[in-house]
Amino acid sequence: MARTAWIAAAVVLVVGAAAVVAVRLIVGGTSWHEPASVEALRRNIEAVVRDGLADVPGAAVAVLHDGRVVATVHGGTARQGQPVGPGTVFQMASLSKPVAAYTVLRAGLDLDRPVESYTGTWRFPPSAFDSSEVTLRRLLSHTAGTDVPGYLGYPAAGPLPTVRDSLDGRGSPVPGASTSRVGLVATPGGGYGYSGGGFSVAQLAVETGTGQPFADVAATTVTRPLGMGATGFGCTTAPGAPQEALGHDAGGNPILALRYPEAAAGGLCSTVDDYARFVAALMTDDPVATAMRTPAPTTDGHYGLGLELGTLADGTAWFGHLGVNTGWHNLMRAYPDKGWAFVALTDGDGGAALTDAVEELFTG
Repeated sequence: MARTAWIAAAVVLVVGAAAVVAVRLIVGGTSWHEPASVEALRRNIEAVVRDGLADVPGAAVAVLHDGRVVATVHGGTARQGQPVGPGTVFQMASLSKPVAAYTVLRAGLDLDRPVESYTGTWRFPPSAFDSSEVTLRRLLSHTAGTDVPGYLGYPAAGPLPTVRDSLDGRGSPVPGASTSRVGLVATPGGGYGYSGGGFSVAQLAVETGTGQPFADVAATTVTRPLGMGATGFGCTTAPGAPQEALGHDAGGNPILALRYPEAAAGGLCSTVDDYARFVAALMTDDPVATAMRTPAPTTDGHYGLGLELGTLADGTAWFGHLGVNTGWHNLMRAYPDKGWAFVALTDGDGGAALTDAVEELFTG
């Protein structure tokens, strides 16, 4: 990880375990490395995946060039006795946020209206900050001043709260754990502060503003139009929903299946090919994609709407997102001026070395 830096947004200690929400920025010395050819790149990715399977049970990588998938590599196992393949569904963790932001923008809500005008009877708890200054635009750029950086999930076999329950701090994700009500801890519009809780507020706004479940709005406005037939937010909320891959701990052991009612923050499931289709849409001049790629105020140019933004040492611009939940480690990067992008998904806590190695094929 010599070429990268981790900026931890929060560390939440729960029952002796730590959940870290991080935003990763490329710093120092990294410059664009043009692949010699698609076939050479494919061979290099195959080698990266082979080596990476020492740390995770399974992985899938897709590469895009000029708007289409030109290489896909799968390796390892999705669960015992089942290999990772083209149809393997992964939990996307915070790679959910770009799809969620795209959904919000397609839903037709006013991004600059006070978000509480869309949340029905739900309100932020009293604080020293003006909740009328919280907007969807600020929530999607992590500049709304909201807290609760991330979520730990709920056992699949247990009861699942609504997103409003989660916002109000009702329901415990793991036995003995405390819960946090989403509130305001900083001036809205005053600066960047990573907040999964803010995306949950945006989720409630879409559900209340449209009268439809967030998963249905996403299906209508995003996944169906883009041909993402194996992708959806319902995979971590519907009882018994298919979930082909299992998450694994750092030792490669399967973890307890977890579900996330906080869909916008981290509840998406997808295949590597489906998510690559979404990334291709983000690289176009579509107004929604352009808005998402535009740096938001008070983020120092590092975040748009649901997207991390950055520049390599040689000036090459990129956008993307990191996705880490318990048992999963994923990375998406796109270099729009170069026409290249990749999606790297792993079903284990130890996936950072693999996803970093894929990235370094483009930034060596």
